[in-house]
Amino acid sequence: MLEWGMGRVEALAVQTEILARLDQGYPVSQIYRNLQKSGQITMGRAAFYQHVAKIKRDRLKTDTPATSVHQPAAKSKTQGKTKAAKPAGSFIEGRLDPVKQSFEDTWDGNISSTES
Repeated sequence: MLEWGMGRVEALAVQTEILARLDQGYPVSQIYRNLQKSGQITMGRAAFYQHVAKIKRDRLKTDTPATSVHQPAAKSKTQGKTKAAKPAGSFIEGRLDPVKQSFEDTWDGNISSTES
């Protein structure tokens, strides 16, 4: 069994190899097996997965420029102008009225509108 904190030391020692293999598309499970067989790491699988997740998070933090600011997408002209569907019943005091409407009453896709 490793001393407390030594798993992190092992993970940091092979960090560049882990990131290189991830970039090549290797799954974390295979990276773990290969590093364990070669004797480069002795930590358990769960600890290795946690350290890899932290290494990946840290890489994302350093890869993104600090000056980048997320800007929302511009609204389209049709946004917010969608036609609301008719409910199957009416709402009375916050409850759906059990009165059923026929299919013709609820379907608004008729080409020739009969409503005035």
